[in-house]
Amino acid sequence: MLATKDDWREASRITELAVNLVQTVAPHQLSQHDQQHLLDITSGIATLAASFALEARETLLHVVRLLELGRGIITGLRSGLRSDVSELKERHPRITERFEKLRDILDSPIEGLPDIEGEGGSLGSGSKKVDRHQASFDLDDTIRQIRLLPGFENFPRPPRIEELNSAASQGPMVIINSSEYRSGAFLIEKIIVRSIRLPDLHHSDVREKVKMLMSIRSNSVLPQQAEAEMSSMLRWPWDVAVRPILDTLDFSKPPMNDEWPRVWWIPTGELSSLPLHAVGNHASSSTDSEIDRVVSSYSPSVRALLHARRHSGKARHSMTHQALLVSMKTTTGCSKLSVAKREVKKLERILPASMAKVKLEQSCSNDVLKGLNECSIFHFAGHGKTDLSDASKSSLLTNDWKENTLTVEHLINLNLNKTSPWLAYLSACSTSRSHSPDLQDEAIHLVTTCQLAGFQHVIGSL
Repeated sequence: MLATKDDWREASRITELAVNLVQTVAPHQLSQHDQQHLLDITSGIATLAASFALEARETLLHVVRLLELGRGIITGLRSGLRSDVSELKERHPRITERFEKLRDILDSPIEGLPDIEGEGGSLGSGSKKVDRHQASFDLDDTIRQIRLLPGFENFPRPPRIEELNSAASQGPMVIINSSEYRSGAFLIEKIIVRSIRLPDLHHSDVREKVKMLMSIRSNSVLPQQAEAEMSSMLRWPWDVAVRPILDTLDFSKPPMNDEWPRVWWIPTGELSSLPLHAVGNHASSSTDSEIDRVVSSYSPSVRALLHARRHSGKARHSMTHQALLVSMKTTTGCSKLSVAKREVKKLERILPASMAKVKLEQSCSNDVLKGLNECSIFHFAGHGKTDLSDASKSSLLTNDWKENTLTVEHLINLNLNKTSPWLAYLSACSTSRSHSPDLQDEAIHLVTTCQLAGFQHVIGSL
């Protein structure tokens, strides 16, 4: 109602309050499944708040903050728990020790909770299972105490403008936002943050194109029709969003040398279902496409990218030189993948001779999980499965997947941030796809899970 009256300031105020409340909807102590269920009702609040804030002429940093606070809640909770505390530990070791104990409790799988001995609160005396609810309250109280300390007022804080600009040193980060009231992009560059309006990017069209893409993937149309529809689908986001953005960034033609510019795309809502890296006019003689101008990467949020960058810098000296190469030529209930084994053999020839190579053929989930703790490169050639009812159950299909599935939930419980392995290559279907329309802003799929687990770089497929 406020938007229809053009009362943007009040609409912005109310939606900002809603965004701040989203943080309380899915507290630490709940399982990921329960967090997902509760976050269903918050879908789209952040994108709406960002649109209203822009109409109300709020600062760009304020709008980016809203998008960061209201999206990626589950991954944000995990990355917040796994944030670096070395500076805090150096200056305030006692409260850091308490924070780390509570963090380890809440970062553990619910079924694997430790027995803790201590004094008071969730760390009560005796040997008994920890009360996650009490641990969550204690953690919140500990964070409040940390924020009273000089220099830690925003712990664990959203990124400052200096950090945003610094993160763009390797290439700009582009947040694309669309709502029924306004669509636009935020361009985070080395020295500035700016925005552009995208008047031809209509929210209703985004939904239509996502449905078209799902129809093409479902093989419900004839190959010739599918090719024509895919060509049309890839042309539309190029015309209304990606080309205007690249033109504004001065990436208006193919580079003249081998120094290709990089762009990190951070799409919001249903835009995250579109293959932005592949859009353009793909006629035989055309170079009017994204792939002819820049090298693309994705991140679910600015916060997730900063988290990955921080850990990659700290882990270079401790990185193991071992590749875990998993091939699943046959998988129960799935089509045969005769190329899987050949794929791994080619990788063996490409990888340095000095690198140890652990090959797992027709392996089980536990063997893969064990290998992930010891590798710097992980390659999985097999089938992937997206769970339509529960994103945390999406999985890589190993030999025992019907009895012991290697799920998002298993992978997210890994904490590889101390070694920060270099690369995970998921050569399987649907590894970067989230089907639930009510959890698009959470970006819960296998690719983001591997990033959160600690991998510096992850390659997957839509």
